[in-house]
Amino acid sequence: MNNFLYIDDNTRDEADGLIVGLSDEKLSIEFRNPTGNWENERIKFLSEEFRKYDGLLLDLNLEEKKNPESGTISYYKGSTLAQELRNLSKSKEMSEIPIFLLSANKNLDKYFDETNKDLFDLIISKESLSGSDAFKTYTRKLIAIAEAYKFLSGSKDVNSILNSETDNEDVRFISEMEYQVRTKPLHSISNFFIKEILQKNGILICENLLFSRLGIDLDASAEEHVATLKDKILIKIKYEGIFSSGWERWWMSKLEKLWNEISENRTLRSLDAQERVEILNKRFNLDLKASKKDGKAKSSKFWTFCKGTGTYIDNIDGLLVIGQEKIYPWQDKEYICFEEALQPTNKEIWKDIIESEKIKLEMLKRKFPNERPSR
Repeated sequence: MNNFLYIDDNTRDEADGLIVGLSDEKLSIEFRNPTGNWENERIKFLSEEFRKYDGLLLDLNLEEKKNPESGTISYYKGSTLAQELRNLSKSKEMSEIPIFLLSANKNLDKYFDETNKDLFDLIISKESLSGSDAFKTYTRKLIAIAEAYKFLSGSKDVNSILNSETDNEDVRFISEMEYQVRTKPLHSISNFFIKEILQKNGILICENLLFSRLGIDLDASAEEHVATLKDKILIKIKYEGIFSSGWERWWMSKLEKLWNEISENRTLRSLDAQERVEILNKRFNLDLKASKKDGKAKSSKFWTFCKGTGTYIDNIDGLLVIGQEKIYPWQDKEYICFEEALQPTNKEIWKDIIESEKIKLEMLKRKFPNERPSR
């Protein structure tokens, strides 16, 4: 059981929906208001009682309501408490635990300083907790992070942390992993792993990229055949190291190895979607359907997906998005498809394309003159 503390200036009754929604048989959440006094807050964190907690949930804006017992306002924010906790753990006055920011979007927009984001293992907007599936998703992540902290406290061996032999992985990735786990505090390792390995494709890949590279149309394929592929075949290449209970990922190197075994060394990258699916169907007696390229694409040798729409594309049929100037060498670059570039539907996700791709976009506009951005 993982025991979390949740600090919010709302009343216990007002917070009850979030507490009940995030709690399960592996996660219990206790609640209290901020004390209204900075020194009292610090004393509580250093107390014996606080040591029982495996994680901390903090509201961002703790200054809206008075503490119902003391009648005082807490003139500090959740990010201030998080910074103090990280300082206390750095000075060895307390053990490190994961810290999660749980706040309304309006407060994140108004009060949150982006320079503080690395203080938190996860930032959750209260609005995103809009249904039982969302609660379950975040509960899994909270538990996975708490369990990862415990594991990392006792092991610095990369193979054990990843629960896999790493002889076939990029040596630059292994070198960075070893550097992180041997020299960084737990919250820095957690941030690195979540942001640079789980949230970015490369060494590990997400489900959408997995099926893009296998060329499978999930909507057209029978659910039972997709389930057979995932649960009985691709289970062999699934990532099962730290954080895996919160993020479903697969090893790219193991996918390529598996593919070479079943395809008589016809490389995955060299085949189009139809050829890939035919090999899977023949080898495993399945009835999967191949994805089709959209009308503006040239290739069905899918290798990535559109960051805006999720559409499978070959890299040659995409435009590179901004914000990838300092990616690690083992990470995949991110693209949007031509359709999304010409008629943006989710530009708030991908923001813009890199400057050198804008000439290519102008050529696309001339090629498809009737396409106009949706309004």
